[in-house]
Amino acid sequence: MASLNKDLVMIVLQFLREENFKEAARSLEKESGFYFNMRYFEEKVLAGEWDEVEKYLSGFTNVDDNRFSVKIYFELRKHKYLEALDRKDKAEALNILENELKVFSRINNDLYREMTLLLSLDNFRENEQLSKYGNMVEARGTMMMELKKIIEANPVFNGKLEFPSLRSLRLRTLVNQSLNWQHHLCGNNRPYPDDIKTLYTDHTCGLSKGSLATLPVNFPAAGSANPPSFTSPGVYTPFPVPASAISNQGQGQVTAPARLDMGEYHLLKRLRTAQPVEENEVDAVGKNKGILNPVDDAVDKTTPWQFRAENINHPVRCQQVTINASDAGDKVSQLLYTNAGTGILVLESSGLQMLYKWVRHEKNPSGKATAKELPHLWKPSSGLLMANDIAGVNLEKSSSCIALTKNDSYVMSACGGKVSVFSALTYKVMTTFMSTPPVPTFLALYPPDNNIVAVGMDDSTIHIYNVRGDEVKCILKGHQDRVTGLAFSTKLNILISSGADAHICTWSTDTWEKKNSFPLQLTTSESCSACTGDKRVQFHCDEIQFLVSHGTQLALYDAENVDHVQRWIPQGALSAQITSAAFSCNSMLVYASFCDGSIGIFDAESLSLRCHLKPSVYLSLKGSQVVYPVVVAAHPSDPYQFAVGLTDGSVKVIEPFEPEEKWEVSKPADKGFANGRSASTSTSNHAAEQVQR
Repeated sequence: MASLNKDLVMIVLQFLREENFKEAARSLEKESGFYFNMRYFEEKVLAGEWDEVEKYLSGFTNVDDNRFSVKIYFELRKHKYLEALDRKDKAEALNILENELKVFSRINNDLYREMTLLLSLDNFRENEQLSKYGNMVEARGTMMMELKKIIEANPVFNGKLEFPSLRSLRLRTLVNQSLNWQHHLCGNNRPYPDDIKTLYTDHTCGLSKGSLATLPVNFPAAGSANPPSFTSPGVYTPFPVPASAISNQGQGQVTAPARLDMGEYHLLKRLRTAQPVEENEVDAVGKNKGILNPVDDAVDKTTPWQFRAENINHPVRCQQVTINASDAGDKVSQLLYTNAGTGILVLESSGLQMLYKWVRHEKNPSGKATAKELPHLWKPSSGLLMANDIAGVNLEKSSSCIALTKNDSYVMSACGGKVSVFSALTYKVMTTFMSTPPVPTFLALYPPDNNIVAVGMDDSTIHIYNVRGDEVKCILKGHQDRVTGLAFSTKLNILISSGADAHICTWSTDTWEKKNSFPLQLTTSESCSACTGDKRVQFHCDEIQFLVSHGTQLALYDAENVDHVQRWIPQGALSAQITSAAFSCNSMLVYASFCDGSIGIFDAESLSLRCHLKPSVYLSLKGSQVVYPVVVAAHPSDPYQFAVGLTDGSVKVIEPFEPEEKWEVSKPADKGFANGRSASTSTSNHAAEQVQR
């Protein structure tokens, strides 16, 4: 019955929406708890109507339901508190602090005390952690983007964020017929009339007769899979009803829409017989999901699909924007998207860092990174530069490393010298640590506590450093050469490290003891050329599998069993050495760059090639100039956007030309890629023809 009730509520909701009964729709959404209207919620948040925001939210979750709900309510009340402080309304701020925020003190009393101290400041932005807050209206938009992510991750909202609407022209008929039948089936516990015809001619539940069509329809008996049949005005056999209610098998006429498709028929039939609608039986427009389209039926289902990579060799298939980060031509050493996805952080080989941000406007209300427009170089009012200390450093031989706290407030980086911690707002150096030698080569922040950072060193050690306590907690020893990559899995409580010794080590984050160590499977001489990138590791979003990028291969491993899952070796049109690789944000794709300027886009599960972007797609080379990507970064929320940092100091942000393309593969060919190996490496004429259209 729960499934039936939800179906009825959703039908009524659609009716209310189409008739523009907004208040009734919002009330039903909240009281039923079946559908959370994200658009309405966002409107109220952006308008600052905090009481209505919490009132609507309370229909779906309470503050103490789970950690996600705690975070949602905390962010809303915190922002309400900050807005009161910004208005200089200390009395209102105190009221919010005592009556709305105090509930969180039992979870984090230190944070509550820190918020209390804000009352003593003339401007709460004097607090370093809140220094990035600008215009409160813009801050609402930033908060809303974070709330969306939390709501989508909150299990309380599972199945409540999508609306299963019927085609609007059919809706009223289905509602009328459903209510008509339900009224006489269950209403007021009255017995059924002897004459079934009376149900439809004399008792219309107050509905307008003009809203129904007049073509009769024969409904088969319950349990039958046959569709309804249409006859001349006359009789139909009704669904079975209790014998006690009807003395004999009466006949009568039912009005019906001029045409019911199979999905709508099954939905109406289940509504009338109080049978739940199976979740996989009817989709959003009432179509039966189990029935294949005629085109699908023509595909030989016994033959597994083999992907044929799509060669993109003309800019018409993708769009890009170029950021000229370096006037001096210093190559890009490291590249990061901000966690909010609104900016890109570039670290040059000179040790200078630059932050580029996209601007919010009508066509880009979220301010997310896009290849449709140029970002702006962020320059703090202080006039400071975010420059690492490179005194006495040989930049030709130095390693650069960078990390960004998850709230985008602080940048940690090093370029052959100490690690510096910068404010991302003012570029002020907050502190430095790790005097050299040894020299830092990689940085990874511990996700549960960004005050803990793992620092890979050129002497093969890993230092676990506590920034707040300004102390090295322990030193991990396991590699035989410099550390080139680090990645944490909070799910498995491990740290994974890669080294120039072509070994992978796993470490327990509970004891910081080494759990395992194994070599990469190298098949050929590994004397890599100068352009080859470092060996790096990155966890899949499931935090169990991880990607290893090496000059000679891409490899997937299972961290639980330390098993090799998949491997791809450069070959054919992509035979150059790999310089960098990264998972897309949803871990469905792998973006890889090569030292001949090519970019490969791979299916992450099989490491089969989906797209090959040739250098001519995004590079404008002059003469004998050699330019190629040295680092790849994936957008944190758009799985189809990525950026590459080049040897000439520029950055390219690249995405499909049309959103629906999504780096799709071509249709299956007789021969293609299996586990990353191609049957043919030449560009197909078919693909070339597609590009020219």
